[in-house]
Amino acid sequence: MIHSRVLLTLALCAFAVPAAAQSYPVWPAPPWMFAGPPARGWSGTINGSTFTYDGAIYQIVNGRVDFPDCTTFIVGPNGTLNGGALRPGCTAGGSAGLLIPTITWADPEPVFQGSRLGSRQLNASGPSGVGGEFFYTPGIGTVMDTVGPHILLVRFQPWDGRFVSEATATVTLNVIARGASTNPTNGGGWWGSITGSNLYYNNAYYPIVNGRVNLPDCTTWIVGPNGSLNGGATTPNCAPSTPPSGGGSGSGFVGPRNGGGWSGTISGSDLIYNSATYPIINGRVSFPDCTMFIVGPNGSLNGGAVIPNCTPQDR
Repeated sequence: MIHSRVLLTLALCAFAVPAAAQSYPVWPAPPWMFAGPPARGWSGTINGSTFTYDGAIYQIVNGRVDFPDCTTFIVGPNGTLNGGALRPGCTAGGSAGLLIPTITWADPEPVFQGSRLGSRQLNASGPSGVGGEFFYTPGIGTVMDTVGPHILLVRFQPWDGRFVSEATATVTLNVIARGASTNPTNGGGWWGSITGSNLYYNNAYYPIVNGRVNLPDCTTWIVGPNGSLNGGATTPNCAPSTPPSGGGSGSGFVGPRNGGGWSGTISGSDLIYNSATYPIINGRVSFPDCTMFIVGPNGSLNGGAVIPNCTPQDR
């Protein structure tokens, strides 16, 4: 028989596990770990109809804010928290007092007509430590056939909806007609991204020669170390041309089987192949000539199959 004193000692040891040993994947902490006034202070910041307190965002409803621990406070005009009462019938972590994630997503660079959406456009991010998934409309791989501005939508779905709400955000993507060319003076933007000895600008790659880049509209620009475009001059002895496509070509497309080479460069979730960018989906890449290849970890192209029900496109 085990002595009752031994049982009591075991019971005390069972409750002696430090809180630090527990792990929670979603921030902010669950409601039983939430710390409000006075531990975290008696004021926050008002931003429209939301209230930022201790790094989390809460809705202000009828001049009051609900916290995840079932307490409600009156919000003063300068962000002070006043009063404080328990909400009747509240379940900790319920619909009230949820953290509203802030989605960071900048308007992407313009793309040419016929380009496919990839990680360079669909690249929203949320607050650090908040677990969840992003769902885009339209989704990755969508062909942008219509010239003009397009609204891209993202919906963030948290893994733990007890403490974090869903959130949405939108950006505007401009689709440019083929044959058109933009530069910093007519809406193309004043910077691109340097990749090796090339400048990625408006969904196309241009070689950087002697610190300068020539655009298809016969303008030449000095490339800064951060990809900025400076100066601007007319390129001598130049005839305007069509900008390089972000998606290759169709009937004139050159792939692995007709001299285009058997490897490219992986950039995030995209493959850069012969100066064009293609999304990698489920480890495979689809080309405009209706062929599909497996992408190796080093960018190699393997296998090769014809895509069923596909019409080759000139893009």
